[in-house]
Amino acid sequence: MLIEYIGKKLLSLRGIQVPQGEMARTPEKAVDIARRLGGEVVLKVQIPSGGRGKSEGVKFANSNDLDQVYSIASELMKRKFSGYSPLGLLVEKKAKTLNEYYLSFTVDDVKGVPVFMFSSSGGTDVEKSWDGDKNTVLQMDPIEGAWEFQLRDAISSAKVDRSNGKVLAQAARRAYEVFNLYECRLVEINPLAIVEGGAAVALDAKVDIDEDGIGRLDSSVKEIIDTRDGGDELEEAAKRKGLNFVMLDPRGNVGVITGGAGLGMATVDIMYSEGLKPANFLDLGGGATAEKVMDALRLVLRNTDARAVFVNVYGGINNLADIAKGIVSVKQEAGDRLITVKMQGHFQEEAKRILEEAGVKIFITPNTRMAVNGLAEMLPKGGRV
Repeated sequence: MLIEYIGKKLLSLRGIQVPQGEMARTPEKAVDIARRLGGEVVLKVQIPSGGRGKSEGVKFANSNDLDQVYSIASELMKRKFSGYSPLGLLVEKKAKTLNEYYLSFTVDDVKGVPVFMFSSSGGTDVEKSWDGDKNTVLQMDPIEGAWEFQLRDAISSAKVDRSNGKVLAQAARRAYEVFNLYECRLVEINPLAIVEGGAAVALDAKVDIDEDGIGRLDSSVKEIIDTRDGGDELEEAAKRKGLNFVMLDPRGNVGVITGGAGLGMATVDIMYSEGLKPANFLDLGGGATAEKVMDALRLVLRNTDARAVFVNVYGGINNLADIAKGIVSVKQEAGDRLITVKMQGHFQEEAKRILEEAGVKIFITPNTRMAVNGLAEMLPKGGRV
């Protein structure tokens, strides 16, 4: 997922209006931008995640009080939001909105075709206000693409004032151009606002580009999206150590480390179904050495509030005894947090001996659900939420 300000650059390339603003990486720069914009401004933390409004990551200020701007910018830059430290702040001129809408293009997981989604009730918690009278879903022909008249008809069916329908359909067609030309998995504008004067302006943007398609993009576009600037520092640190790390919920009660992406996704799904809250997803990948396991455990322990860490590995390629040695080496750093291991495969008996001697609970079983339930019973109040 691209950071908001990068996504907005891509939208503006195809003619979609965005608020006047700039990226600031320091409070001093935020003050300078606010001074030049004048009037009321909005400061938005730039993280690869949504829900910033709910977590107070979006603040309004007035450029007539630059001390206030500096204070707000400083406070936002010091905090974490959904587990992410801000890459910076997008400082924009506050738009005078008349109406707010939701618009997105994504891919139907079953049919593999583009889907247009629109709601006349955009903004925070749009999913809670999604109903049959105010929304529309339209499957697009992947060959024909998006015709403006189709989009206009779909938008008008969502109880949109006719005076706004034309400009919204134009914005939707241009959003589809972004979706199609830049090989996106998602283009979401929420809210897409009608402002004074009647123009449609993208107040926020979520753009997710298929990584396999980046190499086919024009060099000028690749320069804009610069994945290093749009990534998360934890994920980048994990990649440098050969690990795949995704933060799910830093307040979750269980950290997750698995020996494979498929096993990891299944483990996370089972945890949710059994009432646990996974804090993260971490895939060791193939060739898990003791050192790699140590790096993985430290990453989870230092960056989540999880009361337990669940390690789920299969000893096909991996040597389970080496994995056990890595776990034991970091056990003291976990303090009073629980480390539980579910494993089966090569060298499992030696791994069991190593872990049991160190006081680590181990399940030798192919059944992940059984091990997850065993972990839940060891946590306070059964561990379930």
